[in-house]
Order: sequence, then structure tokens, then C-alpha cells
Amino acid sequence: TLPRRAVPTLDGELAEADLAEEPDEEAAALAVASDELVDAAVGVLMELLDLLRVEGEVEVRSRSYPLTLNVHGEDLGILIGRHGDTLSSLQFMVNLLVGRRMGRWTRVVVDVEEYRQRRERTLRDVAGRAAERVRRTRQTVTLEPMPSNERRIVHMTLQGDRFVATHSVGEGDSRKVVISPRGR
Repeated sequence: TLPRRAVPTLDGELAEADLAEEPDEEAAALAVASDELVDAAVGVLMELLDLLRVEGEVEVRSRSYPLTLNVHGEDLGILIGRHGDTLSSLQFMVNLLVGRRMGRWTRVVVDVEEYRQRRERTLRDVAGRAAERVRRTRQTVTLEPMPSNERRIVHMTLQGDRFVATHSVGEGDSRKVVISPRGR
């Protein structure tokens, strides 16, 4: 049998787990939101939807770290906003309010009609097409400005590509990902 050790849960409690070769991955996989955290997060999100007079149903998509909630309904584009800005603000508010209710910092991802999943697929496709163009032309490609979480998706998508390299340029809301041939 493997030796055991205490690993943190999402609620800051400790749970006993077998040690594996990759303890950090194991700890992350074992971190599961408690009923108290799920109830608080769902409650806060539903209260915010009520205050915004938006009808939607809140689903718990994943209890593993980070807790992920998804809002379903009709005409929810107002919750997403331009380039997901409103959704990011809604998520910030949920995290702030849940953290206050729980008395500690928590991480809750809020999605609306799987927007974040669709956006990630789109960003991976854009990154792949841009990398192919860079490989073919040996010319640098600069993508549109995007928030840090989206730039990270592009960087992670292309990190294993031996023919291209990525880095970010610009400041604030104008930061962009630059994809260039390796060695340049």
C-alpha cells in the first residue's frame, strides 16, 4: 500500500489520501467542494440573478476544484456581455460574496450556457490556425487583444509546438499574444 498524507479540500479542511508520484495533481483531483460551499455558491448566484431580474437555472457542473456552476435559460447573452466581460464580473461578485459567507477565500467558476467551454474551443482553433500560418510563412502573427485567462489558453495550446513560440505584448486591456517562429 502507498503511504498516506493529509491533503487540503476546497473548504480548507484536511482529508487523508494515498501518496502518489504527483502529489500536487492528486491533491487537486481530491479537492471536492463541500455541500456547504456548493449551497453557498448556488444561493449567491441565484440571488444575483434575482437582483438582475434574469431568469435562469443554476447547475453544478463540477464539484472538483474549482467548483463550476453553469446558468441555463433563455436570452442569457446579457450575462455574458461583450467578450465575456459581464460574465467575468458576475464570477468576481460570486467569489467575493461566497468568500464572505464562508469566512475564507473560495474559487468558483461561473459559466453561462457553456460560453467558457465554447470560447476555449474557439481560442484553441484560432491558436492552431495562427500557428499553422506561422509555420507556413515563417512570419509572426499577432492575435487580437484578450484578457489574461484567454491568453493563457493560447499559450498552453501552443506550448508543446516545437516550431512556434508565444509571448504577450501590450498593457492592460490591449495585451495580445504574439506567435512567432522558434528561434526568432
